[in-house]
Amino acid sequence: MTDDRLSGLALIAGTCGMIIALGLHPTGHVAAEPMIRMLIAVHALALACVPVQFLGAYVAGIAVASARLREIARGEWTCRRTCVTL
Repeated sequence: MTDDRLSGLALIAGTCGMIIALGLHPTGHVAAEPMIRMLIAVHALALACVPVQFLGAYVAGIAVASARLREIARGEWTCRRTCVTL
């Protein structure tokens, strides 16, 4: 499996985990002990998804940067393609 595919899967898995955490998040007044356990589990899931998303974005960023550096090395980089005009 390539790094690009692995980083894409990490981003998808992290996002899906966050969506599941948001869907299971209890609302309203939390009084019962099972609800407190659910609250802890949901927040643990959300916190576990953050490093997965970060690593996916980091590897994807490295891939984009290396592609840009290859363009610069070949002399194919131009300002028109990357600069924003107002």
